[in-house]
Amino acid sequence: AEQAQAARATLQGKMSPQQQQNVTQLQQDLTGLKAGSQVTQSQKDALGQSLTSLAQGTVKPSPESVSQLSSDLSKALADGNLSKQEQIQLSQDIAVVMNSANIPTSEVQAVIADVEDILISSNVDKADAQKITSDLQAIATELQTNAP
Repeated sequence: AEQAQAARATLQGKMSPQQQQNVTQLQQDLTGLKAGSQVTQSQKDALGQSLTSLAQGTVKPSPESVSQLSSDLSKALADGNLSKQEQIQLSQDIAVVMNSANIPTSEVQAVIADVEDILISSNVDKADAQKITSDLQAIATELQTNAP
């Protein structure tokens, strides 16, 4: 948990006002995915757009990776019940992973574990939570492999 907090703090210290706005937009998108609701294609598209906009710098995740994360995240959150604080933390954690090209692997792994803990504690199905952590792991690996 300490490593996840350190990674979030490091990223927040480097965020531009636009990047902070992008994290807030992701949080708003997550808020729209209510437990027991039917997720619309426009919600999935907006979530995908928000995820894409989080990535700063020259190394960005592939559209396929972002699309997979968006799809799994929207399905899982329609089954869960995240508090406002969990939405904020989840948004920040995802932002760390989307910008993980030059972050130590141990910190990225801690953040991904934190995402899984948040999802499971908010009643997201464990299999769905594991799909999301796998998506995040794939994005982190992709970014770190392609980092200059």
